[in-house]
Amino acid sequence: MAATIRVYRLSLIWTDVELGRFDQTGHLSKLRRRADFETTIDALRLAHGRDTDLRLPWWRKVPPHFFWLYYFNSLLPDRIDGAKAWKALAPVQLSVPLARLDMSGGVSGEVRGYIAPQSAAIVAEVKGVSALSPDAWVEQCHAIRGGRLNVTGQDGTAGSMRLQEAAVTFQARLRSLLGQKTAERALSEPFTVITVLQADGIPVDREPSKDVRRRAHAVTAWPSAWRQVAADTSGSIKLRQRDLTKSDLLYGATRGRAIWMPSRFQPTDGPSAS
Repeated sequence: MAATIRVYRLSLIWTDVELGRFDQTGHLSKLRRRADFETTIDALRLAHGRDTDLRLPWWRKVPPHFFWLYYFNSLLPDRIDGAKAWKALAPVQLSVPLARLDMSGGVSGEVRGYIAPQSAAIVAEVKGVSALSPDAWVEQCHAIRGGRLNVTGQDGTAGSMRLQEAAVTFQARLRSLLGQKTAERALSEPFTVITVLQADGIPVDREPSKDVRRRAHAVTAWPSAWRQVAADTSGSIKLRQRDLTKSDLLYGATRGRAIWMPSRFQPTDGPSAS
């Protein structure tokens, strides 16, 4: 069976650190003051994790998401009150997505805003659902990161733009909500995390091949001429042995991570083997 990638998730993250002055009349400028941030977290906890403006991204996920367990040093997220959240620099999420995304080829997603003490982030969460060869998957990922997507904002206005351009637009909106006075800054290239969720024809009893590593490099370092890049082993990130099978790979570049774990790929629909 030929290798086919059916479902994957690509996250693009732009962060904006702000240590300067802010205008206290901003709709969410209270989140820049420790006492008000802590009070807001505690009020959200009493409101089942969300209100019309904000939500707690870690709230009562069942089972608890491993990311948040690690983030909060093994504390169950339900135990994170305002004081612990401030100390951990934990983010709150805007309740409503800043925009919806879509692109031909089974690609859709959202742009969301996050606010933490002294920082904010724009995150584009994109999901691809199709049936792609591994090389076609890499090309689609590059098209998402560098090409144009259809972007529909909260107010219904729609247009075609690159995600980097969209991030600058939504960063300005987030800074306005926070009452930040400093001039708008250019955003760096995003940090990316890509995870293959479902695929067929990928053996679980073999080491990742040179082609697998080259593709992992292509969706973490993002070289335009990725087919000409030699297979790289320096980006491999060591996994705990109990979490690792021979075929699994966690690959990292300066501003990207790729999670390629055939042992965890979800099965496709169809009759199961008895």
